Amino acid sequence: SPKKSRSLIAQTLSKPSVKKHDLLIIRRIILESGSLDYAKKEISQLTNNAQRIISSVRMYPRYKKALNDYILSVLKI
Repeated sequence: SPKKSRSLIAQTLSKPSVKKHDLLIIRRIILESGSLDYAKKEISQLTNNAQRIISSVRMYPRYKKALNDYILSVLKI
């Protein structure tokens, strides 16, 4: 259940030391919940939006390229 998963993640991350096994459990929860796919979709939409805005702005092409390159490097999906 989502409530149980949230509780497990909170308990795990509040431990003084987190083991690899704990992180694998969190990874499984995130994958099974669809959160990762949702985040990737959102990042893709926001990246496309930003690129559309940049392309419509009056700016030197080299600065547009720098902004696009920055977006793509920071938001790699």
